[in-house]
Amino acid sequence: MIQCGFAGRTLDAWIGPYEGVGKVPASGWQPYQDTTFVTPAFSGYVSGHSTFSAAAAGALRLFFGEGYVAAKCRRIKEGESLFERKIEEGEEGFDAGLTDVPNQGPRTKGYAPATDVVLCWDTWEEAAEEAGISRLHGGIHIIADHEGKDMGFEIADMVYEKASALWN
Repeated sequence: MIQCGFAGRTLDAWIGPYEGVGKVPASGWQPYQDTTFVTPAFSGYVSGHSTFSAAAAGALRLFFGEGYVAAKCRRIKEGESLFERKIEEGEEGFDAGLTDVPNQGPRTKGYAPATDVVLCWDTWEEAAEEAGISRLHGGIHIIADHEGKDMGFEIADMVYEKASALWN
């Protein structure tokens, strides 16, 4: 989609761990997928993350009730990214000026996040919404793919109806 929609153009895109954002020809753009990750077994449209996150949120809401019962906030500490973590001198993978300095935004190098990030949700649905939107921010999906959220809530209703029949 990106390669066709922006054919012949240059894009600002993430270019790799500790490299930050750089110029990439649209024809060569690819969403980041670590080589050790298994490719998801679903298409881009609709977003699998939007669909299964909404299905889980809907089922949890139906089971536990309207209140969000899990921990409401999650903190990701400075430098604890899975892909661009902080590595200090003496540790394997250390690269002075790269792995020991915080990323400062577009076209900069360094570890991420540069400061602690706290994610909070008041409802299951808010958590599902953010999970789906994260795929947009990651460059993996476009907004139309996020329609899976609606499908997920429909799936939750069907699953809950079937499951509750088993315990009633």
